[in-house]
Amino acid sequence: MLTDPKPSIWSSACPDFEAMPEMLSACNLHYAELSIRHSAILVEQTPAQWKKFRQKCEDLGLSFRQGHLRNQIDIATCDRQKSQETLELLYRWLEMYETLGITAGVLHPGGWDALYQGVEPARMQAARAEFLGKLASFTASLQVTVCLENIPDIAPDYASLQEMLDLAPAGSRLGVCLDTGHLNLTTADPGNFIRQAGPKLLALHLNDNCGAQDRPRDAMGYWYPDDLHLLPFWGKRAVNWSEVFTALQEVNYQGLLNFEIPGAVGNASLPIRQAICRFVPELTAAMLEL
Repeated sequence: MLTDPKPSIWSSACPDFEAMPEMLSACNLHYAELSIRHSAILVEQTPAQWKKFRQKCEDLGLSFRQGHLRNQIDIATCDRQKSQETLELLYRWLEMYETLGITAGVLHPGGWDALYQGVEPARMQAARAEFLGKLASFTASLQVTVCLENIPDIAPDYASLQEMLDLAPAGSRLGVCLDTGHLNLTTADPGNFIRQAGPKLLALHLNDNCGAQDRPRDAMGYWYPDDLHLLPFWGKRAVNWSEVFTALQEVNYQGLLNFEIPGAVGNASLPIRQAICRFVPELTAAMLEL
């Protein structure tokens, strides 16, 4: 049994940023991941407002230990100007996360230019390594750690993420986020992923799908239509949840047991969203007993 399980949900389960802290707290949730959408709203405010937001949440008994950094960027781009602009953007997000008490900042690994435009993969890998080194240097004196997330077409298993981390400069403090749904679209085993990651596993996106469907690759990536972000066991060819939670307990995972489940929420009304949020602590307890 995990010594201190922390049930969590991604904050956009309540799309209204202003109402979100009160709603999550009222649903008996003490932890959440700050979503990309809500991070993008808050980052436009001042550091003083960040502190005020953190205090408001703490007064409600809610804390954010995990946040999802900006997407629709490519940390492996070979375009120096784009790379610098992206760095400066992420520095701002990481400063905000530090102020909020977030210790795990989840980041996609990039590399789509190499995959879809024929850029040499080795060049992209070198650019990614340099970028990650700069991020790690920036966060060296902070509590927040950048965590690479597995993505089916770029980082389909733990070994591919480890290769990226190994190429960063020596001493770089970097971690990993496991997205169970993303992994379920590959042939990788979730228990092996968790055991191999061990103490580097600092964040989770718990969600389910129906596995990878046979379809041609397109410009948006072959896996996107299959990335359903459902609640556990809601799809055919579901995630091996028993293996996930057995492995998490074996490595004594200490981060958030965070459910990133927009596919389960969809366009649901507020009462249904609240019901799903209230269900998360009970669901987490049941998953720990698998």
